[in-house]
Amino acid sequence: MIKDRQGLDAALARLDAAAAERADFRERIAFYKAVVTYLFERRSAVGAEPREIGVEEARLRLAEGFPLMDLLRLDPDIGAAAETFNGLLDIAAGATGLDEETIGRLRRRGADPGSLSGLLGDFLRDAGSGERSAAPVGDEENLSFLLHVTLRPLFERHAQAYGGFEGLEAWDRGVCPICGGLPALETFAGEEGKRVLHCHRCGHAWGFRRVRCPFCDNTDHEKLRHMRFDPLPAYRVDVCDACRCYIKGVDTRHTQEEPIPEVEDLLTPHLDLLATREGFRRKSANSLGLWR
Repeated sequence: MIKDRQGLDAALARLDAAAAERADFRERIAFYKAVVTYLFERRSAVGAEPREIGVEEARLRLAEGFPLMDLLRLDPDIGAAAETFNGLLDIAAGATGLDEETIGRLRRRGADPGSLSGLLGDFLRDAGSGERSAAPVGDEENLSFLLHVTLRPLFERHAQAYGGFEGLEAWDRGVCPICGGLPALETFAGEEGKRVLHCHRCGHAWGFRRVRCPFCDNTDHEKLRHMRFDPLPAYRVDVCDACRCYIKGVDTRHTQEEPIPEVEDLLTPHLDLLATREGFRRKSANSLGLWR
């Protein structure tokens, strides 16, 4: 999660560096920069404070395997959400090539408070019951992106508020202990290569066992493997032959700068392509709610 202005500047600089190297990717990176900046700016305007959780409630929820956020009790401020939703549409209209009819259709859905409230409620119920088994398509894909990013600042606020609870370090599940989201990326740090998962929804990071699939809990080392790339030794794709899912990773022992998980995920579509060609599938969207 991009925590402060310095982190935002670092993320934008990383995106600029990638754009300088890849002319064919510059338009897409400009879109990423606009959304990442907008997300950061909207975090202070989400209009709803995280629900207060006592130490005992937090301890019990974590001990019983429940994330600290109860998505069904989340009550987004519809006015703030509508402003975020329409601001995102303005960005998407100028950068993604969506036709005017699609933009107009989406804008009408976001302009009606009752409709937007229903869309956000459905999105949260779906998120609370489990992740998608496949990427959305068409209008559903556009709407999924808009709703995910509309709610992302609120989720990040919760991650900041709940991230200091005692007991989080003992969490050993493949879903985020803050919001229950699935990891979009993993990093490996330190001399021993400690494995850390990064939530696609709120940006929280938590430690996880090396020989274990975060998606199906498979621990059979013969069904867990990874693929590396000689020109890019820091990047890898971990795959599970049991559930046929994959997760992208960055090994910080091979990088000169600290990776920015959200940005690294956005800038490595070639890893997704490699994994899907081998018959594996992505289990969650990236930090911007995009599947590709």
